[in-house]
Amino acid sequence: MKMPAGNSEADNSIGSLKLGNVVTAKKRLDVTRDAIAKLGGLMEMRISDEFNNLRIEEIELTADWLMKKQEEREEQREQRAALWEEQRVARELAEEREMKVRSICVHGDRPNVVEIATAVRKRLEASGILVKSIYPATGS
Repeated sequence: MKMPAGNSEADNSIGSLKLGNVVTAKKRLDVTRDAIAKLGGLMEMRISDEFNNLRIEEIELTADWLMKKQEEREEQREQRAALWEEQRVARELAEEREMKVRSICVHGDRPNVVEIATAVRKRLEASGILVKSIYPATGS
């Protein structure tokens, strides 16, 4: 009856294994092994070193697998974030490309209209935008 309990304890340790409790899981196996050896001493029942080492290796391999699984999740999360950012930039660029301004109208009913028009023109030219009049120059 004790050997199935030892296997159950090992299975439970592996089933509940998290990255932060590998040492605890190994200690649980050692405690179970010692308890079985102590209680099964009269019948010469014990867990062999080879079997115990295999169960410990199983815990270590499971921990390695959990670490790789976590790394893959983080990598996928980073890839999704990068893709989202690329899509956002592409949307912004598409919106900017669609904005084809042919003219700007500044209403002349404000007292500072000349200053406004001059400031707009300077900002556009500073941004590398060609500004030209739609009216032909008069020779007067």
